[in-house]
Amino acid sequence: MKVAIDARSLAERSTSNRTYWSELIAAFGRRKDLELLLVSNVPLPPEDVPANAEVVLHSGGGRVFSLFALPKIARERKADVVHVQYTVSPFFKTPVVTTVHDVSFLIEPAWFGLKDRLLLQWTVPASCRRAVRVLAVSETCRAEILERIPLPAEKVVTTLEAAPRRLLGLLPKPPKWDEPYVLLVGGASPRKNLAGAVEAVRGARKALPNLRLVVTGRLPERPAEPWVVAPGPLEEAALAGAYRGAHVLLHPSFHEGFGLTILEAMALGCPVVASDRGAIPEVAGNAAVLCDPGDVAAMARGLVGLVDPEARAGQIERGRVRAMEFSWDDTAARTVEAYAEAIGR
Repeated sequence: MKVAIDARSLAERSTSNRTYWSELIAAFGRRKDLELLLVSNVPLPPEDVPANAEVVLHSGGGRVFSLFALPKIARERKADVVHVQYTVSPFFKTPVVTTVHDVSFLIEPAWFGLKDRLLLQWTVPASCRRAVRVLAVSETCRAEILERIPLPAEKVVTTLEAAPRRLLGLLPKPPKWDEPYVLLVGGASPRKNLAGAVEAVRGARKALPNLRLVVTGRLPERPAEPWVVAPGPLEEAALAGAYRGAHVLLHPSFHEGFGLTILEAMALGCPVVASDRGAIPEVAGNAAVLCDPGDVAAMARGLVGLVDPEARAGQIERGRVRAMEFSWDDTAARTVEAYAEAIGR
């Protein structure tokens, strides 16, 4: 089967989109039944190109690439199926599968700026209707798609994610911050609930006065609290070190379609205090302390409770077991099944 993939996200740095595509394509590279066309308008890292893949570069800008170049290349190179995320051009003649990581822009539009909100609400439902299969990254995400976008149930397929193999295989760089610290991965999107995280750590500092909060990702302004550290986006080895050195990962999002950072932390031996919203309970199972993201006192108690050595050790072990239940090879297998369904094989 020849699969054309919109591979532009492979050139991004420290994003969940890059993680998804790099891990999925690496898993495809371990299969013998696929021929990959990695189509991009920017050069791709050589380490992300498996032996069964060919890179096809096109100079078109973002919208020109998505709307016109990718459909044309897929048709000319005789791809059996195309895999994109979210946006499906109306000009495709080749069957298309799209991955939708979440529909939070339909669940709570206020989490998004006006431009992004309108663009997503306009394009994504139409793209889901054009696609032959829609891949949801969790059962929760699948249910939310079907609830908000009128689609046949059989069209939306769940393909779970997993902890990144690449991250687990790195030699982690030791963190630069004094311990103990709480780690928040993901920056300042309103959906990520940074304000709630700050208040939860403020509350926990009453019992643990040396506790700090380390926030990765891009922030719009420098944090006012001296105990909040904002190093910006971290390279993968530094992120692995940050997980391993953290007192706990705090993941207080108001919504997630999956919650990949939870599995990253668990796989690297970092206990988790997380929100009980969206797909987070589905992903975390019994291996995290789950709280209402609006209840900062409950989150603070969760952070303080993991000081106890027995409680901490038990949660770390449950987290490692839970992370091992997810596999990118399983994700790839279910994705290939969706390709076959899309082309009628």
